[in-house]
Amino acid sequence: MQRAVSIRQPQMTSQRDSLGTTLSAFKQFIGRPFGCWHRRMSWPMTRDGQTYRACLKCGVRRSFDTKTWKTFGSFYRRD
Repeated sequence: MQRAVSIRQPQMTSQRDSLGTTLSAFKQFIGRPFGCWHRRMSWPMTRDGQTYRACLKCGVRRSFDTKTWKTFGSFYRRD
């Protein structure tokens, strides 16, 4: 009985892995034309004298003004 279970178990995990890979590829294919909408932004961070907020999903940054407490400018990738 244990041998039958151990033989089936790797087969099930490989099916789950392939399903997860297929779903991930599908999400990337569908999401590519639309891109990230940057809805979930981090708290303001200051590094090397520059204050910014970063998108928690894709990692792009946007400048942040500590006096008005608002983000400004366009999104950019980290240098």
